[in-house]
Amino acid sequence: SSLQAAALTASAGPEWGNKGKGDREGGPWRDREARMERVADELQLTQEQREQLKALREQGREEMRVLHEAMREARETTAALIEAEVVDRDAVMKSVVAEGAAYLALSKARAEHQIARREILGPEKSAQLGDMRSRWMDDRGGHPMGRGKSKGGY
Repeated sequence: SSLQAAALTASAGPEWGNKGKGDREGGPWRDREARMERVADELQLTQEQREQLKALREQGREEMRVLHEAMREARETTAALIEAEVVDRDAVMKSVVAEGAAYLALSKARAEHQIARREILGPEKSAQLGDMRSRWMDDRGGHPMGRGKSKGGY
């Protein structure tokens, strides 16, 4: 389903990441295609696996954008209702429910993506990717895009 493809960027981390704020002026996402190729090489993925993961990533981009936008709009609506001159408690609570539903949809899409990625990679390569991500996190001071050892961490 399209949900299976949805959450690549949000769940997979920088190795299979989506275009983001860091794309500007050579930020942390620069050369992401080359980075993804290095990961695929290290995992010794077949050409078919590489193509499936690329398709998964591409399919998920728009859906994730839509889900994030829905969540942002729901938060803004709730905030506006709370800040209104006269607060309509029922309207605020309905908006909070809508906000929760948007978050739930995003969380489900991420889980669907992770399952789809695992189905493509299989248990062994999925575990290997997890180990790689742990190393990257350690190198970045515990944050996937953060200030790690080589970046003057905290």
